[in-house]
Amino acid sequence: MEDKHSQPHAIMVPIPLQGHLIPHIHLATKLASHGFTITSVNTQHINHQITNIRYKTVSDGFPLAFNRFQNHN
Repeated sequence: MEDKHSQPHAIMVPIPLQGHLIPHIHLATKLASHGFTITSVNTQHINHQITNIRYKTVSDGFPLAFNRFQNHN
């Protein structure tokens, strides 16, 4: 039986044309900020073009559970 409190999951596939990837990422980020788990699917061609982008994370000094939107100071 499916858990009624499970997180929604969206699988997103952008149109592999110039100008579609950035809006796709913006929408994915917006959905993720509202509790969605996002799986983004790209063609091999698009993935090959963006493989020189490396993602790294750094700490902002607060724990992940800290509400940054209600604590701007």
